[in-house]
Amino acid sequence: MRNKTVVIVGAGPAGTSAAIKLAQAGFSPLIIDKDNFPRDKVCGDAVSGEGLEILESFGLLKKLEQEGFECQKRELYTNQTEPQVITKKTLDIPREKFDFVLFEKALSVGAEFIRAQFTGKVTYKNSYHSVELLNANKERFFVCCKYLIIATGCQNDSVLKELGKKHKIAPPDQVAYRGYYQAHWPISERKYFFLRELTPGYAWIFPLGKGLFNVGCGGKILKARKLELKACLSRFISKTNALYNSTGAWEKRPKGATLRSSFSNLISFKCYPNLILIGEAMGATYPFSGGGIGKSMLSAVLAAESVLEVENKKAKGCLSKVYIRKINKRMKPKYYPLFKLGDYLLTKSFLQKFIYEKVFNSRKYPDLIPNIISGKIRPERIFSLPFMIKLGLQKKRSQ
Repeated sequence: MRNKTVVIVGAGPAGTSAAIKLAQAGFSPLIIDKDNFPRDKVCGDAVSGEGLEILESFGLLKKLEQEGFECQKRELYTNQTEPQVITKKTLDIPREKFDFVLFEKALSVGAEFIRAQFTGKVTYKNSYHSVELLNANKERFFVCCKYLIIATGCQNDSVLKELGKKHKIAPPDQVAYRGYYQAHWPISERKYFFLRELTPGYAWIFPLGKGLFNVGCGGKILKARKLELKACLSRFISKTNALYNSTGAWEKRPKGATLRSSFSNLISFKCYPNLILIGEAMGATYPFSGGGIGKSMLSAVLAAESVLEVENKKAKGCLSKVYIRKINKRMKPKYYPLFKLGDYLLTKSFLQKFIYEKVFNSRKYPDLIPNIISGKIRPERIFSLPFMIKLGLQKKRSQ
């Protein structure tokens, strides 16, 4: 059995960010992932805000700017005559490249890596976790660690269910379908299209440079509807080609993936006091925009800081309690106290129709959607009774 102070399961942006932060502080964390790198991952491929700041602190921002495509603004298309614009820098880069740069950085500063599959089975004894893994031949072996960080994203829910048998593990709540499309479209900014059939959700075109675009669509998973994302994306591509009098071809065919948002798995495992979930495994995705890379990286940095404080006895309590306190202080306020109410109300079909017809067509509040997406105003403003009454009294916009 191999012994390590910190084991990180998952080598995506969250897992490698935690590893880099810990390695820079003198640890030698062990990263475990079932995939070889580089590898593709369904994503919007955009980093902004706190993600860019973290990359700068890792010394990676300039390197990634050279390999990616910088966008200075986002255009949001609803039923308004003109697009609504958000001026904010984003770095668009395929996850295959992005994840590999972070992965190489983690190894270069002192992290270790083994390719193995985590079964979800953990035992805790004498302040150490014994983690069960499978090698390429499906043979079991174990690693032992003091602190265990789970960054398995949203695609390994069977692992989380095995891990959390005594806890309620929240399922994914959003779904996306995207591919890489090569076309001669005169687009240099990120475009979001809020379509009735996707509400709450949207279709998008994100430029990656040299005529390559990340094109996809996604929305909230609701019991009352079935999202026909494949058909929706096909119609969306056809309309875009017609608009620009152009044709293109898929460089990488579309694939689907689920996402988890709203801190739905921010839990303290009673059986494993020094085990925590980060990134999408924890639910770091911002529910009103689907943005997840920067949020996942921030949760990873807070996880690493928590490990350092607990190990150096600078904080009271076990790792999970210290980490949850940090998330509640540093991240949750940005999601606003009542956003869960809005998240719940969006599951109601009558309200989806109301939001599409009134909010997206609002003449009095044209910047409402851009400001919610960018985080400038409180999302629950839409769901306050006085505001709904004001919207309801507006005359329906002529088509």
